[in-house]
Amino acid sequence: MDIYILANWFTGFIEAFCMFNICDTFLKRRENINKYIYILSVICVGILINISNALFSITLVNISLILFLCFLFACMFDGKIKFKILLPMFNYMLIMAAEMIVLLIMSVVLKESIDNIISEGNLRVIGIFLSKILGYAVIKMINFKFSKKMFNVDINYWILFFIMFAVTTFILFTFCKILEESYTIYIRNLITASMGGLSVACIIVMILYENTLKQKYVINQTQISEVKLKEQLNHYNNIMMTQGQVKKLKHDLENHLLSIKMIIKKQQYNESLKYIDKLLKNINVSNSYVDTGNTVLDAIISAKKTEAEKKGIAFNLKVQIPSNLPISQEDVCIIFGNALDNAIEAAEKTTNKKYIDLSLVFDKGALVCKIQNSMDGVFNNITSKSDTENHGIGKYNMQEVLNKYDAVSRVICNENEYILTIVIMGLDKNI
Repeated sequence: MDIYILANWFTGFIEAFCMFNICDTFLKRRENINKYIYILSVICVGILINISNALFSITLVNISLILFLCFLFACMFDGKIKFKILLPMFNYMLIMAAEMIVLLIMSVVLKESIDNIISEGNLRVIGIFLSKILGYAVIKMINFKFSKKMFNVDINYWILFFIMFAVTTFILFTFCKILEESYTIYIRNLITASMGGLSVACIIVMILYENTLKQKYVINQTQISEVKLKEQLNHYNNIMMTQGQVKKLKHDLENHLLSIKMIIKKQQYNESLKYIDKLLKNINVSNSYVDTGNTVLDAIISAKKTEAEKKGIAFNLKVQIPSNLPISQEDVCIIFGNALDNAIEAAEKTTNKKYIDLSLVFDKGALVCKIQNSMDGVFNNITSKSDTENHGIGKYNMQEVLNKYDAVSRVICNENEYILTIVIMGLDKNI
């Protein structure tokens, strides 16, 4: 076993894996092809690329053959033929560019000629590893940016990425220096196997971490959908209750008017006023229905307003926003759903006047949300809900959504009142 041969074979599999990520970003997987077939195809393409590199080295024949292999692999995906032709070229050029960048950096840092780096064993191994990882990192950035199937990746992913591969590069370089000494074949093979295993383990760790983020994203999306559905159901139930009361009132209105008419004819004016007062008292058409023009926001505010009023909390509302508010429905649900939940929780515990004042104004491309609610005690940012885990997720999701926009938030609190102000700017660009 030779580490230099192992490093050369490492290139083909990484190039094939990068090609898979590029295709997965801009094309759609065929539903009739199992995911394990794609995995086997990546392995086969990697083997064929390595065979082509071994037979033809860096020649026009080798380049043409690699592009043809990648084109065949791209045909396993659904999409326009021009993308299936252009993506292999883009993948190959990106990998070549990564190799040139790494060669130039190593030449400057190590003060070695490019020819020496290519020919000298240890430097060649490190160069291959760094260039392929750089190419892979760029392709993952493209994948996260343009793929509709992907999620938003925070800075923690890239911090872990840098640490993992920086440490791995240092260990590989150390192993290469050790191999320069005279050791038995058994020790050399053991070191070589360790280097190969470390490289593979590093990549597997990043893949597993990425899958964990995907699962978390799916769970969050499921929670968002459940909350959104619940709020919409409450919204529609309120509308149905209101419509039912209006129908009942309309049905009895004629009889009531005839009764009032007869009382007035008898000049029993005090009796007519009492009759009217009684009618007004019995009319209980819900005023919790909110009409901002934004369906999801209407559902959320209406449901929270009804919930607050049932708990004896006065809910005051001021809304001046366009119907086409340029914020996604999911984000509206997370921001205002969680903020109002927290306000209701705090106001409910108030021993004196219980109130929530919601102001929502859109002006000059900025959405300004101000929520004032009564509260008792000093704010400590710790929920008293029994479901603390899910409540914590709600706060985290709310902050995560705000981070997607040009938004700022501020909290002012004292013993009697809690004020949350959220300003989301730059929304006029999307209207």
